[in-house]
Amino acid sequence: MSFADSTGDAIPFYHEGKYHIFSLTSPPGTTVYPARLRTTWSHSVSDDLVHWEELPTALYPGEGDEPDASGVWTGSVIYGEGKYHAFYTGYCLTAEYQQTICHATSDDGITWVKDAANPVITPMIELYEKLDWRDPYVFYNEEDKCYWILISARRLDMPITRRGCIVLYRSKDLVNWEYMTDIISRKQNLEDGDIRYLDGTLYYFFEMEDYDKGPSKICVMESADHGMTWSEPKTLLPNEADNEMASCEKTADGWRLYVSSDLACVGESYQGASVYYCDYTDEFEPVELYVKSAMPDNESVRLYEVKEEDGKLYFLFARNFLTDCDFLLRAMDSE
Repeated sequence: MSFADSTGDAIPFYHEGKYHIFSLTSPPGTTVYPARLRTTWSHSVSDDLVHWEELPTALYPGEGDEPDASGVWTGSVIYGEGKYHAFYTGYCLTAEYQQTICHATSDDGITWVKDAANPVITPMIELYEKLDWRDPYVFYNEEDKCYWILISARRLDMPITRRGCIVLYRSKDLVNWEYMTDIISRKQNLEDGDIRYLDGTLYYFFEMEDYDKGPSKICVMESADHGMTWSEPKTLLPNEADNEMASCEKTADGWRLYVSSDLACVGESYQGASVYYCDYTDEFEPVELYVKSAMPDNESVRLYEVKEEDGKLYFLFARNFLTDCDFLLRAMDSE
């Protein structure tokens, strides 16, 4: 697969025994902005994470002045209220708000219909920049009995190069959304967030960059009151390399974090990165850091997700992200 004909930004989803991967796919043959950013959502499905069937494209960019006319960007998928719901970043170069949160639904998970009310969430310009408002992650909060959505944004009251924050909205019906708060706002770029709920506590894991594709920390914050207040970030990995967060899961002895990192060749970012895991106690004290994974093809990796199923580990990643951008899934025995 060439750089001009590649797919990336995997969006995994599981429902009723089926594994789905949606991914951003640029128009064939495009290599430069803005044509290359006019991405669609490709869609593949599997029963076993090994054999995949490519399905029809799930979402296409809109036309004219529609909020996603310049591209359908990253988002997430959930099943709720009797339907499949996709929330995604709509990109429109000519709009006042170039990046907004858009919504589509499906009865079967294959054929999708965009919401006539798009965009469903636009930037709150009294608090946040109107240019950066993207990457929605939606999930159901059992404690709150509501759907929550996390949005990457930039605050207006921070230094211009350090405005990254994560904004929280919630909804009872996946239609009407209520603004809640920032769950984190720091003077670094924030990326690759993931959230876990365990025994009444929410855990938010994320990457905190010094600058794009430069040194970055992996951190965790905790909330015991349904996300209304959060602890200060605890550093799991220091900013000694470009550490890309993939997953952090509970284990019998504590937690295990998977990252891709250029630790062995700092400065090469994705092109020099390999997959590592790190083990922690229940309180996130380090037990063992930067153990190189035995994952096959463990070089030039941009890791997206790691899941364990029936004694097998499954790794979803891009290889040669900045050049060929091969999109791969590898399986191995648990390590």
